[in-house]
Amino acid sequence: MVIKIKYFKYSKYSIENPNVWEICQDPKSKKDTEFIIKIFKKYGNVKSVLDVGCGVGSHVKHLHDNNYEAEGVEADPAKVKFSQKKYPNLKFKHKFMQSLNMGKKYDAIICIHNIIAFNKDNKEVFTTFNNFNKHLKKGGLLLVQTKNAMGLIKNHFVSKKVDNGKDRKAMGIKAIIGEDVDVTNQRFITKRTFIRLKDNKKVGNYTKDSRLYFPKELAFFLEQAGFEVLNLLAGDLSKMTLKNKKLDKPNMLFIARKK
Repeated sequence: MVIKIKYFKYSKYSIENPNVWEICQDPKSKKDTEFIIKIFKKYGNVKSVLDVGCGVGSHVKHLHDNNYEAEGVEADPAKVKFSQKKYPNLKFKHKFMQSLNMGKKYDAIICIHNIIAFNKDNKEVFTTFNNFNKHLKKGGLLLVQTKNAMGLIKNHFVSKKVDNGKDRKAMGIKAIIGEDVDVTNQRFITKRTFIRLKDNKKVGNYTKDSRLYFPKELAFFLEQAGFEVLNLLAGDLSKMTLKNKKLDKPNMLFIARKK
């Protein structure tokens, strides 16, 4: 199956300043990784890990620091270049999940923080999960975190807000965030506008149009691609525990094993 892939570029500002993504990703990445390691220890004997959609490499770095053979792939070449420069002893490649070809297999693959939502349609979802299957050893683990459509409905999670936290202030910006749902096409729309604090000038913006999944729908996709769903948890990965099984939060985490 051949899929034409076009990388969705963010604003010129965020492409030229990949450290914008670092200050957003770093604060939670260590806690994310601590919970991921708990899962690895509970469900398998994991030594090698591939992070699909690794961003600026924070999770790969923390996994490496915990003695895992960790590598990362990312669709944004600017983030790949940033990661390679910051962590020259680690492996990062410019790859798309829909055409993944690493030439090796891993004990585990993680695809977290809603990266799976960049698959536009069902064909791409199946292609991606089949690629993950091919890159896992028998019994290998797959962790997929994404938005939970049921949790969004439960929490009426569509809003407009201003993000001017410490991570944004470190770059001298704030982000005005607007969220909406395309109910016809089952998509979650996020619009961000970056405003420079010193003069209140707009310096960039982007719109993220991502696929929404229902829990049973995503479980079906995984099962059809040769995975057994071991557990399904709710909440923010950095705050999650193995007891968070009630799917009433805007995010969900699938833990699956290659059959």
